[in-house]
Amino acid sequence: MPHVNTVTLWLIDGKVEGRIQATLDNWAGVGYRIPQNSLSLKDPRNDLKSSGVYFLVGREEKSGEFEGQVYIGQVQERRSGESIAQRFLEHKKSGKKGFTQHVIFFTAKDIGPTELCYLEHRFWELAKQAGRYKVVNGNTPNGGYVTDAKKAGLENFVENVRTIMTFFQYPVFDNKPQVSTITSKEQDDRDNILRFHLVIKTKAGVTVNANGIKVRNGIRIEKGSLVAIAARSSLSPKLAKLKTEHLRSGILRPIDDHLAQLSVDQTFTSSSTAGSYVCGGAINGKIAWKNSKDGRDFAEYLANAKVKHSSTATTVAKKPDNNTIRFRFTRKSRMGITVNATGVKVNAGIRVEKKSIVSIESRHGVSPTIAKLKKEHLASGILVPVDKHVARLTKDQTFSSSSTAGSYVCGGAVDGRTDWKHIKDGKPFSDFL
Repeated sequence: MPHVNTVTLWLIDGKVEGRIQATLDNWAGVGYRIPQNSLSLKDPRNDLKSSGVYFLVGREEKSGEFEGQVYIGQVQERRSGESIAQRFLEHKKSGKKGFTQHVIFFTAKDIGPTELCYLEHRFWELAKQAGRYKVVNGNTPNGGYVTDAKKAGLENFVENVRTIMTFFQYPVFDNKPQVSTITSKEQDDRDNILRFHLVIKTKAGVTVNANGIKVRNGIRIEKGSLVAIAARSSLSPKLAKLKTEHLRSGILRPIDDHLAQLSVDQTFTSSSTAGSYVCGGAINGKIAWKNSKDGRDFAEYLANAKVKHSSTATTVAKKPDNNTIRFRFTRKSRMGITVNATGVKVNAGIRVEKKSIVSIESRHGVSPTIAKLKKEHLASGILVPVDKHVARLTKDQTFSSSSTAGSYVCGGAVDGRTDWKHIKDGKPFSDFL
């Protein structure tokens, strides 16, 4: 779903590695990312004493790589006036959540026991589907029952949490990025591959450690390399933007507040650009990258090395999916208005296809985010009115849940898991989750 909100991050302690509060400009909820040793019963913030959902997140090293883990739970306000701090203290006493590096907590007004059950189960479901983090809950949370109208509002809560989690550098609900592969030609010529490494301790005392393969005049940095998260003033704006995008998408996975591990090979056309990406500031890659066998500078291999393998793309191009699952949403409103949309299953959501006919009106029960999005689409021409009741979509729109996609189409709260029907056999969307 297109981002239409502004995320505001407040560094409570004045530093990135400290406590962070996150809000959205069109949402009454609030989120916190708190280091596990900074969560205190003495914290005066009323938000942290309210009911909400929480995530215990962290990473553990296994076979040289860092595996993300998450525990998903809910907590209600206690009679003592405490909430998440008391609940985490109970987890610590049990000794079973030792992986926890940060406690992430979300709350909003009018979140009661029924809503908490739905949200806890929904987040557990999304985390399982994404498969990026190991979900360590011992039992499957009970989703309970909420009305369709309430469900639409809760799905808005879910979407906002997913957005903020990426800014908290824990993309628990994002799908794994595609991993680049070595071509068969490179496999055959493996003995001729020139390998280099870069190990530098920055001025901030952070040690980066990266491995790479010579690709013509550049370097392909290999997954598993440890690179600096911070971007210094000497780093080019283009590289700084690239690293920010990689942190949000999960190509770079933070292991602490200073370093991130590369999860996908990245190819750069010059050794200096590759080195700057790793260090977070400008460096001379021709002398910083050292041959893994003899320790000679990269520059010595530019003129004389005869490498038989060719460069490969950074990321494997996505092939056309012959198993695309298509659905249709058709509904006639009480006013006699018929909406008719087609869509393609994308993970647990729907990509509503262009030419779909959707309702212009946003009725009571549709989330403010969806209502605002439709107004923007009407103003920009993404939705072109056919008459005063319906509009035609001119561009595919992807939504992370079928219910959100259904609400966009019909202008009101729906249960997308039952209302989207498979085009071939008419089965509900839920049968394909």
